[in-house]
Amino acid sequence: MYGCNGLQSEDVYQTLVRLKYTEIDIFLVRMIIQELSSPLFYNSISAVAMYERMALQELDGDEQQLQSVAAAIFDYAFNEKLDIRKVVHQGRQWALVHKHHTYMEFLIAYHFSNCISSAQETLPTTFSEQC
Repeated sequence: MYGCNGLQSEDVYQTLVRLKYTEIDIFLVRMIIQELSSPLFYNSISAVAMYERMALQELDGDEQQLQSVAAAIFDYAFNEKLDIRKVVHQGRQWALVHKHHTYMEFLIAYHFSNCISSAQETLPTTFSEQC
């Protein structure tokens, strides 16, 4: 599974042992190894770039849909007035969150950073109206 570009599973295992990781999340290890094996790897790993790339793969490269999914998850997490029974169920928006719990944190942060960027571009609008 990790044999591409010279990364061998035994080498990864031995490295984790040397670093004294006794409990490890295999999803995160796999994600980082895939990033290290990517031809786009430039000696630095950006967790945001990894999650964004993987989320866009799940959403067929549709950035608008990623923003929509992130906004819906943000609303679900922080809007106390949201009536979940009235929300239209969209399987794709929940598919990411159900893949791994860290996707939810990514989507919330992704939406929040988009809100801040949008607020900076349109200063007369208040932040609370945009998020």
